[in-house]
Amino acid sequence: MSLQMSGGVGGVGGGGMAAGDGGSPASPAGESSLTCPICHKRAVSKYFLSEHVRQHTGGFAFVCTQCNYKTNRSHDLKRHLQSRHFGELQRPHRCPVCPYRTTGALHLHAHITSKHPNYAHP
Repeated sequence: MSLQMSGGVGGVGGGGMAAGDGGSPASPAGESSLTCPICHKRAVSKYFLSEHVRQHTGGFAFVCTQCNYKTNRSHDLKRHLQSRHFGELQRPHRCPVCPYRTTGALHLHAHITSKHPNYAHP
């Protein structure tokens, strides 16, 4: 008696999708509901399937209300808001040359010294 092992669907690489190669053994019940209707790739969950289908349709589920940023992932929008919009409140020291902002005056001084060595403070 010999054991044969087959590769699992998805899971490796963090993408959540596996190529629909057609050469896999019989599918477990319900797996067809996790298959992309456009390219027939299989997903490991409904979450990854809905994210994947949005790539085909070009739809964006999460849109920033303060600028034109759009994404398919809620955590990407949250990170965008923290770094681009709320950061102004958390980082009051602003570089006069570029968009860099920081929490402390010493960090700003180090930034200007290293990134803008020719800047003459007024």
